[in-house]
Amino acid sequence: MSRINRKRRIQALLQILQACSLILSGTVTQAQELLEGDIYALMSETTVSVASRTAESIIKAPARVTVFTRRDIEALGVQNLFDLLEQVPGFSRLANFHDVVAYANGLSTSSFMIYRDGSLIRDPIEQRYHSNPPYIDLGNVERVEVMHGSGSVLYGQGAAAGVVQLISRRNENHLSLGAGSHGRKRLVANLNTREKSSGLVANLSLQSQSDNGRRFSNLTPVWGYSTPTALNLEGRDARKGPHELELQLDWQRWTFNAGLSHASGKGGIVEPTLGLSPANASTYNTRWLRLGHELAASRGWAGKVAVTWREFDQSARDFGYPGAFSGADSLFLAYAHERSLNEIHLEAHGEKQLNPSHDLQFGLEARQVQLKRFQTLALGDSEHPQPDPTLAVPNPMLPEGLKTHQSHVYLQYKAQWTPHFSTNAGLRHMWHALTGTDAGDKQTSENSYRLAASFQPDPQHSFKLIHNQSFDLYNIFHAVDNPYSFSKVRATELVYEYNNPRLALNAGFSRKTYTQVRDYALFDGSIDSQTEEFSTTLAEIGATVRLSPAVKLNLNATRPLHSESNDEFSYFVHYQPSYTAAAALTYRKAPYTASLSLAARGSYDPSVLRPGRVEQKTEIHANVRYELNRQATLVLSARNLTGAISGWAEPVGVTGSLFFPSGRGREFYLGVEYQW
Repeated sequence: MSRINRKRRIQALLQILQACSLILSGTVTQAQELLEGDIYALMSETTVSVASRTAESIIKAPARVTVFTRRDIEALGVQNLFDLLEQVPGFSRLANFHDVVAYANGLSTSSFMIYRDGSLIRDPIEQRYHSNPPYIDLGNVERVEVMHGSGSVLYGQGAAAGVVQLISRRNENHLSLGAGSHGRKRLVANLNTREKSSGLVANLSLQSQSDNGRRFSNLTPVWGYSTPTALNLEGRDARKGPHELELQLDWQRWTFNAGLSHASGKGGIVEPTLGLSPANASTYNTRWLRLGHELAASRGWAGKVAVTWREFDQSARDFGYPGAFSGADSLFLAYAHERSLNEIHLEAHGEKQLNPSHDLQFGLEARQVQLKRFQTLALGDSEHPQPDPTLAVPNPMLPEGLKTHQSHVYLQYKAQWTPHFSTNAGLRHMWHALTGTDAGDKQTSENSYRLAASFQPDPQHSFKLIHNQSFDLYNIFHAVDNPYSFSKVRATELVYEYNNPRLALNAGFSRKTYTQVRDYALFDGSIDSQTEEFSTTLAEIGATVRLSPAVKLNLNATRPLHSESNDEFSYFVHYQPSYTAAAALTYRKAPYTASLSLAARGSYDPSVLRPGRVEQKTEIHANVRYELNRQATLVLSARNLTGAISGWAEPVGVTGSLFFPSGRGREFYLGVEYQW
């Protein structure tokens, strides 16, 4: 911590003590005004670690960072991660029939990382999360840090859109029970104990939830044939899990984690006349072990090492794309597959303080993922809703025994040149290899970098200029004619931040260019490689307004100013320019806490094939918390969701079913929380 920051904190604490003395003397109004100002002064010195892997002032972090404490999470009434991310500029989610997709500045979930206590939460095979992201429960989370923009320099592939860091609630015992509409059930618990003589701390966390399925019954399809056919379709989804159990042991500088997770779900399009069942059904099982050690600081050196083992299994039954995409005459394709893989991840991170104003950080990571089994069980059609083994099709993209090896090394240099000006420069080199493919071993290497500068002329104003380039592998197991599918992101961002006792404001302008190369596996076993490029200019703003000591208003909005694309083939929509807007009004005065939030999202597709496609979503969420006593709290929440997709032009030369859905959903939840 710099001398100036230390002095500012001491002054704020002294003034808080002065306010306390005023309260004792009866001058409550003057004390309240003094307390408000100094609490905000302390808030301006909030420390975060997600932007550079070490604790630093949020003002000097080399990225825009949004922080939610446990108090914020409770005040907003959110229970899962993606509900919380609605309150972050540029983040949003969209329900696509049976799934929920999250977007960060137009990029989908595969382009930003979610960490929990330093451990990555994802399915290594396709950079997707083993537990559906909307169901990452926040009941056991103490703090959430969200980094806007690329984190590839420090976190590697999969972080082109940003990084979310979850810090768990430890050193306390708590229990949450609840139930809601659609048969929802929820249980979250944390048990903590400490052995005084040895200093061993044990923490056991549990979460379990399920529902019977949400229904979006107002779907109005229009088929792509010359004579449109109206069918009464219904979108459904149902989830059981994740059911997750994790044990953490802390002893001196050692940390050990062991956990397992199980989740299953089904959902899709239902047509009563044809009798189609839910299109997708999947089961996930994950097991993991992690051992970490923090090295003792000495002579300006500090560091930590960790090793993680993860095993992942999935079985799935899917209805695929319309028959036109495969040459079949049926309406839907049905297939089932199983896959199993394991992952070993070694990492070492270090820091050397060169002098009080200059730090050097470095790290080395090595990861190996082995595909133990990938079996396509069957391929059927709408006349064979159950998989038919006689129609089995081999998968040339994923031969069993395929391995991917990755090695990363990164450097980061942080410098505080003056009390008002600081810089951050980082570089990561990634080496990647695939072995066990029919086409032979594949190797490649790429670089990611970041340059950032922060200028703070006074305690209330700060400016940041950030430029980075990220390299991400889209699917680490796509390897036949091409070694991988990948994307590159180049971005330049200008950020302005303002803080005073009544208002906290941040605004950003960014220019981003996405280049993506995909390997498409065709049904004859060949590979078609496509290159897409998309550019966008975004404006983002976020504000927190303190209306009174008990009332706070959060506002954020994102709008694309200009976008262009050369996409002439892909039906993937990972790079949708989207506008988002959200507002949350919170009231907190014991024993009540109440909030009302509104989130809206819209996007359009700039591609040649679908020039008019527009998606819209609006969500209203109300929440009330009532403290029964010091230990128990009653929670009641309600949500209303509406959404629509319109203007989807039919791809040239393709016939099949293309939907124009509009849906509506309502949810209610009642729960109780107890801590001791």
